[in-house]
Amino acid sequence: MRSTEATPDPVPVFIEKIEKGSGYILLDFPNEKHHGSFLEKVRANVGEEHPILNDKRSMIELTGVHFGKMRVPREGCYYYLPDNILSLIDQGEPYQGIDDAGGHSNIIAFRLDLSGSNLPFSFGRALSKKAVFGKEYEEREAEPGMIPIDEFDAIKSWAEGTTLVAMNVGQGNWNEVHFKDGNVILYDIGASVRFTAKCIDSVIRRSKIIRVLNEGEAAIKCTLIISHWDIDHYQAIFQVDDAWIRLLHKVIYMAHPPTRTSERALEKIVANTHFRQRIEVAPCSREPGRGKSSVLHTLYKIMAYTY
Repeated sequence: MRSTEATPDPVPVFIEKIEKGSGYILLDFPNEKHHGSFLEKVRANVGEEHPILNDKRSMIELTGVHFGKMRVPREGCYYYLPDNILSLIDQGEPYQGIDDAGGHSNIIAFRLDLSGSNLPFSFGRALSKKAVFGKEYEEREAEPGMIPIDEFDAIKSWAEGTTLVAMNVGQGNWNEVHFKDGNVILYDIGASVRFTAKCIDSVIRRSKIIRVLNEGEAAIKCTLIISHWDIDHYQAIFQVDDAWIRLLHKVIYMAHPPTRTSERALEKIVANTHFRQRIEVAPCSREPGRGKSSVLHTLYKIMAYTY
């Protein structure tokens, strides 16, 4: 039975994707704590039987959103989740994907269609990272700005004889740079948020470097670079085998993933790599945003450091 009591302490969410014209929002929670707070609200509003309560995935897809005159939230920013969305949560459905075969999603737990609702709601003003993370954010800002890389002049004619493979992953990013010595840089391992697990499996089967490492070509050095924590730049990490991750030469990624889903991705990487395999790059401090430029602007330095 739905509770009529007020739900204090608003829960912050992160806007992963937004399409104003079609009324589409894909949102996530900043971390496990905030996701847990949301689940407690669901439990209080609709009871213990709701399927979302037992789902480790944390993304929620809103469709049929009518923005009207309300403030439209911005991608890559944090907001408080409107409480009246909670009042409709029992009308949603577990996410099973959208392809013809009915595959499931590795990242989206729940879909809520708001097209039949006349409830006004607003995400209000964007929140600062300090407001979302509190003391944790202050500790982050006190950390060194970048891992030192001294061998800036070590790059030689690495481009000679290389091949770039851009995988077809819809609105996402998955690029493979194959060097003449057989080594590879895998620049992002993403796919469209609309891709189901079955779609991603198809991409994995087409990837030469994943096939080569899975076949035990340990002499090949493959460095995975996750340029930033947009879901369409790392989604396939949930689909690849743990054993494949353990064979990576290096994994380079932005420190402090901004959402629970990106935390889960990093947890999988950390669980399957030694600390000497991992290189964290501190994000730039601009607000709001995700610090994409820190990795992109130092890519040539990272390549010199890695090979």
